[in-house]
Amino acid sequence: MSLIQEMSQRALDLGVPMSVHFDITYRCNERCVHCYLDHDDHGEMTTAEIKHILDELAEAGTFFLTFSGGEVLMRRDFFELLEYARRLRFSVRIKTNAVMIREPDARRMVELGVDQVQVSIYSHRPEVHDGITKLPGSLRRSVEAIRFLTAQGLRVVIANVLMTANMRDHAGVQALARELGVIYTLDPTITPKMDGDRSILNLRIPGAELGEVFHNPNLVGDGRHRNHRHGVHAPNPSRETRCRRAPKLLRPRCPRCLKLDTRAH
Repeated sequence: MSLIQEMSQRALDLGVPMSVHFDITYRCNERCVHCYLDHDDHGEMTTAEIKHILDELAEAGTFFLTFSGGEVLMRRDFFELLEYARRLRFSVRIKTNAVMIREPDARRMVELGVDQVQVSIYSHRPEVHDGITKLPGSLRRSVEAIRFLTAQGLRVVIANVLMTANMRDHAGVQALARELGVIYTLDPTITPKMDGDRSILNLRIPGAELGEVFHNPNLVGDGRHRNHRHGVHAPNPSRETRCRRAPKLLRPRCPRCLKLDTRAH
């Protein structure tokens, strides 16, 4: 058992939310066809409210903190929140489409000691990637941002969600990750929307094709190296579990982690 696994088990035993996935906004500049979020404006937490939650998480013993959305950079106070989180000594990861990231943003992330930036890339072909995001030029801008981030020395992960629209492109995205010198992850998970709409489940790839992916040695290795640099990385329940709907006040539903809903209640 690795040190991180021992820490996770200890946190579970003690009821400590060691790893938290925090959606700080549902607003987004993309409209991905597979997204489970409702991007309508239902209101979201203020800067002060989020800082209060971060204080509670620090007191509860959280160590790993992932800022996600929506698109985190849609919040004008994002870097203020990031700075506050680092002041509380969280190990911070950021999930983003990176379309809004420019070189000064990348430098600021380095200065604040961000552990990792995960960027969503769905295809190496613009017509496929941009078709999924519904934002023309999004692939080009995301790849440019990855170059900014890696040039600054940040650890970057390309996250690819496998679906019917891009099921033949995972090798191309993996090759792109290798060219950029970043980690590649592939996730076949498509879930219903938070409002209960199940129509996006039609985007799931058929079971037979999914089996082929998970038996592809170029993605998952030979069985001895499942987590190599450019393979399929499945979600690790010992690190983070996604709790879809949590109340505004801090009440963890999962003992190891918490996914916070920032819409006003």
